Amino acid sequence: MKSYPSIPDNYADFYGRKCLAQVKYDGSNLRFLWTKKNGWCRYGTRTRLFDSTDELYGQALPIFERKYKEQLTWIIRNNKEFDHAKEVIAFAEFFGPSSFAGEHRMDEPKDLKLFDVNIGTRGFMSPFVFRATFKHLDIAETLYEGILDDVFAKRIRHGLEPRTFEGTIVKGGELHKLWMVKIKSLVYLQKLGEQERAKQ
Repeated sequence: MKSYPSIPDNYADFYGRKCLAQVKYDGSNLRFLWTKKNGWCRYGTRTRLFDSTDELYGQALPIFERKYKEQLTWIIRNNKEFDHAKEVIAFAEFFGPSSFAGEHRMDEPKDLKLFDVNIGTRGFMSPFVFRATFKHLDIAETLYEGILDDVFAKRIRHGLEPRTFEGTIVKGGELHKLWMVKIKSLVYLQKLGEQERAKQ
């Protein structure tokens, strides 16, 4: 099952390109595999598989079933974007009120936010098609749509966008020509550095 790619932070290289920027939720990147033969059948973090017996990530499965499973299945079977697809991977961020840098408090309630979908060998959906297809679901919030420039990047870097603390994922293109970059806030990076120093 395909893992989500590592996202570079060389956002200035993409200035002048049409893009859509989503809120970057601070949690763990999870993946959910649907196959034409078996339906929703495998689940994973970015690096390993898990099931309902996993003490932490098993908490994500009932959330996925409640929020997404039925409606995603209907879309896959009825939307032309998924014609002839033998497998689909839905990517969602798993997080709670105190989640930070992939660490979670076990006893806190968690949530999932759908933020991307990969269609078999075709690759990831265009961010614009993704939003149009799943807009009636609880998906990652759009922060910006337009031409990527220094004005937007500085707004994120300097914490002037109240809807996100960690930063944003900026996307453009589609399928095998899709590009993605991340812009993180300086306040988030400072907190991350403090946490890493505390562990030493």
